[in-house]
Amino acid sequence: YNVSPSEVEAVLARHDAVIEAAVFAIKDDRFAETPCACIYTAGEGSTQEILDFCAERLAGFKLPRFIACLDKPLPRLSNEKIDRRTLKARFADSTKFPPKLEPSRRQPAN
Repeated sequence: YNVSPSEVEAVLARHDAVIEAAVFAIKDDRFAETPCACIYTAGEGSTQEILDFCAERLAGFKLPRFIACLDKPLPRLSNEKIDRRTLKARFADSTKFPPKLEPSRRQPAN
């Protein structure tokens, strides 16, 4: 499957706690690559809450399997774009992320 990082970033940015987000692929034993996200937050909301927010708006294969919450703004290049290479190099190894996330199972509203 092809996953557009900008589509996932747009959904993450709609969450009230997320100030900025970057999404990129990292190696995965099962799918070769899997989406992961680095987010700078206002300190509100857990990664599980943010993932559940995304699960309501994205197909399952587009959900980030790892989310790293950073306590400072994401690194930027001289042209003010997010420096994804630096983030990807820093988090290329999934052991640097919290445990792999799965959306919560929600019961349909009656």
